[in-house]
Amino acid sequence: MFISGMPEWVNALFLALSTGTFIYVAGSEVIVEEFAVTKHKWAKYILYLIGGLFISGLTIWEIAGGHEH
Repeated sequence: MFISGMPEWVNALFLALSTGTFIYVAGSEVIVEEFAVTKHKWAKYILYLIGGLFISGLTIWEIAGGHEH
């Protein structure tokens, strides 16, 4: 609520920091621990790739759509 009245670059900065933190935690802890267990290794890998492709597709769709916020 505090940064809602701030300039757009402040909002973008905090969004970038929170996104980077989320990606770091997911990449360094959650994914590593999940793939350490070899049960259903291929299913986990395929679902991981599908999730990455889904997020990439949403990003491309947002960029290609040219939506202005």
